[in-house]
Amino acid sequence: ERHPAEAPHYARVRLLDFAVVQSILLRSSVEAMSSECGVDPWLVLSGGLCHADAEEFEDSSAHAEEEPEDLQNPSALAWTDQNASQRERLEAELTDYLLSLLGARGANMLSAAAAGADTPTETARPELLFWGCIDDRICSFRRHLEEAGGPTVETLGIAGFFDFPIRFHSADGASECILAPEGSQPKHHATESYIDEKAKGRYLRRRRLFASIELAWERWSFCPVRSLLMSLLFWPFSSMHLLLLTAFPATKRRLVQGFESAVNPRPSTRLESTMSPSDGAATLAAVFRYLGLSRDMSRMAPMVVIVGHGSRTVNNPFDAAHNCGACCGREGGPNARLLAQTANDPAVREVLEREHGLRIPADTRFVACFHDTSGELVEYFDVEDLVADTTGPSASRFERVRSLIDEVRARNALERCSKFMLADCDCDKAKALAHVHMRSTDLGESRPELGHATNAAVVIGRRELTRGIFLGRRSFLASYDPREDDDIGTNLMEVLRPTLVVCSGISLEYLYSSTEGGAGTKVAMNISGHVGVIQGTSGDLRIGLPTQMTEMHAPVRAVFVIDCPIPRLQAALSRNETLAKLVYGDWVLTYVRDPDSGKFYRHQGGTFVEVAVPELPAGLAADGTSTYMPKASEGIMNEAEAEKVVPPSQAELSERFVPFTHHLGYLHARLTGERVCFWAALIGTLGCCVVSIALHFRAAGANAPWHGDISRLLDVQLIGAEVLVVMGATFLSLCGLLFSRRYLHGEFMFARFLALHFGLLCGLSVVALCDTLEWKLVGWLILGFCSTFLIGAWNERPTARDNAAYVFALYSLSDNFFLGAVAVAMSLQPGGILGKMALQSHGEVLLAVCLVLAATIKTSQLPFANLLARSVEGSSPSSAISDGGLSVHCGVVLLATTQPLWFSAVGRLLLASIGLVTAAFCAVVAHVHADRKGGIVTAAAGTLGLIYVVLALGFPRIALVLCFGHGCLRMAQLLRGHNVILEFHELSAALGHDYVAPKEVSPMLYRFAWACYRFNSGLQLPHVCHLLPRCIRDNIRRPVRLPRSGQLVVTLLLASLAGLPFTPVTDWREHMFVALMIANAALAVLLVLLFVLAATCAVWFIFAHVIDPHRDRPQPGQSFNYAGPSSADLNDRRRAAARAAAEAVRGPDAV
Repeated sequence: ERHPAEAPHYARVRLLDFAVVQSILLRSSVEAMSSECGVDPWLVLSGGLCHADAEEFEDSSAHAEEEPEDLQNPSALAWTDQNASQRERLEAELTDYLLSLLGARGANMLSAAAAGADTPTETARPELLFWGCIDDRICSFRRHLEEAGGPTVETLGIAGFFDFPIRFHSADGASECILAPEGSQPKHHATESYIDEKAKGRYLRRRRLFASIELAWERWSFCPVRSLLMSLLFWPFSSMHLLLLTAFPATKRRLVQGFESAVNPRPSTRLESTMSPSDGAATLAAVFRYLGLSRDMSRMAPMVVIVGHGSRTVNNPFDAAHNCGACCGREGGPNARLLAQTANDPAVREVLEREHGLRIPADTRFVACFHDTSGELVEYFDVEDLVADTTGPSASRFERVRSLIDEVRARNALERCSKFMLADCDCDKAKALAHVHMRSTDLGESRPELGHATNAAVVIGRRELTRGIFLGRRSFLASYDPREDDDIGTNLMEVLRPTLVVCSGISLEYLYSSTEGGAGTKVAMNISGHVGVIQGTSGDLRIGLPTQMTEMHAPVRAVFVIDCPIPRLQAALSRNETLAKLVYGDWVLTYVRDPDSGKFYRHQGGTFVEVAVPELPAGLAADGTSTYMPKASEGIMNEAEAEKVVPPSQAELSERFVPFTHHLGYLHARLTGERVCFWAALIGTLGCCVVSIALHFRAAGANAPWHGDISRLLDVQLIGAEVLVVMGATFLSLCGLLFSRRYLHGEFMFARFLALHFGLLCGLSVVALCDTLEWKLVGWLILGFCSTFLIGAWNERPTARDNAAYVFALYSLSDNFFLGAVAVAMSLQPGGILGKMALQSHGEVLLAVCLVLAATIKTSQLPFANLLARSVEGSSPSSAISDGGLSVHCGVVLLATTQPLWFSAVGRLLLASIGLVTAAFCAVVAHVHADRKGGIVTAAAGTLGLIYVVLALGFPRIALVLCFGHGCLRMAQLLRGHNVILEFHELSAALGHDYVAPKEVSPMLYRFAWACYRFNSGLQLPHVCHLLPRCIRDNIRRPVRLPRSGQLVVTLLLASLAGLPFTPVTDWREHMFVALMIANAALAVLLVLLFVLAATCAVWFIFAHVIDPHRDRPQPGQSFNYAGPSSADLNDRRRAAARAAAEAVRGPDAV
């Protein structure tokens, strides 16, 4: 509030607003705790605290302490090593391995120096000098670059803003952003602009047009009338879009990129900076000195490539966590571009030589590029002259460098694919490159990349210490030459300031996110207000990283190894309190290598104590390089050498630097189980459709023989709307299933999700095809139970348990209205055959009312319009299939296939009234929903209300077509729900934030909308636990400890009591209810209310105390064997890959 510049330019920040929200949350927490402890939650705050029994709170705390603290990574792909209890052991193993490698390499360096031998990097001038970020993901990129290029390629690591902190303004219209470490306030501005004004105008106009269409589509989908028209007119487009999104993501990417490049290619740009030549020269001089380049500037390579990095992904609310940490979670491409532009400027070079005594060779060319660490794409900046001039030496060097980097991209992609369980690359680099590219653009991929997972070490020193050593993408590598620094560590401070802060922050973020759950799983996340994420429908904003980013991470603190004298490090730390706290507070493990003696010292209690260097692990060369890696002096491999060099397998790598052996076996076991479940679900889904249609044709054939005329198969009257419903439902189910294969991969409940998805399809098929109300009721019950168990899947969350119980209560009420319709129909004519009923006047009204209420209650119509908003507790695919595709439209399917039973004046008027009021109500509520999923499904309920109006007007086939188009529209919105932040930023950049931001309305309308929202969200099951005796409350609090089989048995028993179909209890209840409806309707209604209460309590007890959310986690001591290809097969494949790599880079034009 006092520093408006720190707030977003479109936000008003006030302390009063924060205090109000915080007070509301605190009061709600006190009321909730009072309710759990037996105090009436409706008492005033002071009364609640005064009347609360202290023993109640103590008992509640005691019961909470009975649960052991679980610090295991909650992902299904995490192994038992990924537990806080294993941290010290993993840190010791990592430290021993790292110090043994660095100790052996350091000893060789000292021996060579004592003998007077110069290292290759100190004699010959390299052909290529690569500057990359210190990032652990660039670690493997540098290693592959050195292997492919040989000794003529050198690499350096520097913080990803390259010591060029700037305020950057993109030409695309995005807001100005800071590209520098957190807390920096850069004084220089860098602005990107288009070179060709004519091309710029054409590009911006077309971009604005496409963005306007996209924004209009989004806004129209939240208006009931417009979304109804969209569902009717654009269902072919919506269905094709849904199919491409879920089943053919690579094809969708190619179509979109091809369209953009053909219709509206992005023009070339230039970068303009406020940095003067004097400032640029001073910054370059500082960088050259602490990187060690000032030692001999004549050795600077003729081609210097500056690589900024970032990550471009979709449907990923944690995109910033994949970007450059030294650039505030943004891309470092502009910084690299500015560095190259500054170093190539003749005026800067003149000042650099005159004032700093550093002369850049005249033939040296700096080239900047951007590396997408997710898709392994590389974009070059300002190289138009190099591409156009094909005869110059710089142009030929650039082409060779580009070929080399293309080879490195492929190698890096292949290495990354070793931890992508769904990657089937089989040592094929082209397949690997295509796979990682697809992951970055696939909306159904919850793991576009693993980010900094497995990060563990930070080495600050010369590249000679680590070159050729396999570090498994686990190390940040910062270049620092201790020979070029003074005693107080002037250069060291420049390296430590960004490196220590950024790397320790990343390390601790992954450590605590992997052991304390972080933000939880991505698949159940919900974007709230464009500012954060929640799990499910409500709750606190989640902090930390999602499990998909930490499931491969070993929970360790970062091990810093700094190559410098101890007094120099202490002098540097004494000048920066933040850095000193990180080191002396043991937030990181700090080791110092003395560059003169080669001894290692560890920080301990404020001092540095010498430690012994462990012996090299078996299988490593004496100089510290891995036996399967070529020596730095070997250069580019020829064919004979390629035969000898055998790249490592996954198991071999895991035995060295990455503790991954047992983990890999466990992952393969899970992957096998997922494949079986997926194919079973796929076959079952198709089989359900085929069997349903076959049975329908058989029944239709009994009434109307076919006579062999194949043209009659295309007659809609013969096929019937019911068959089209089943075909449409199967299409939606298949789309959700194919999306789930990728998005739900690695979830403990993968098999349960697929089984419940199959149950939803079977239930809707029964409702659509069966011609008796009794059988339709069976499908109705199946839909309810499958939806309920999808909602309560993450039953460790109280909101999931409560919402599952609430939704099931409404489902149970709807089921009993349906059962009442069955009873009325049977009283009119036994058997209830739809085509043969002779309805009487009073029976017709009662039957119509029961059917209409059964359909509208189960599909989130007033007064229970919040049913869908409470249902999106599960995964995004589950919400899309259930709340966007199948269950949400089951009421329309029921009424469309039972039209003769309710299509009276009373039934039509009741249905139309409910639909119109719900559409108006949801239209205003959807616009004040803060969470994305809640807003989508509330808008869907409003559109569904108008579909009911169409049905009441007597157009059942149009209503069913609308259901299919509406299902495609809402499924696509829910599946890409996490992409809303990226889409908002892109639309804001193209159209302006004020154009995209929600429009202001009158205060009266907003208050009305907010009142409707409060009514909608305020409907919930009442608190009754405090009304029970204390002994019962104590027993309810204690969880039921049951084995996995016991949980299944108890769940089935309680579900049977709650109305699960095909059980004796359900059959007895239905027959008794039908008999009572005929004999004593009042008693039947009382029985219904009691049953709804008992069934709801049973379902709540299942989720709260029976189903253990951690039952599927691997147990300590459990082992799995790696069941991959044989060693002989792996060796043959690796030799073939090595030969291909050698041929790709061998020749007279090799770098």
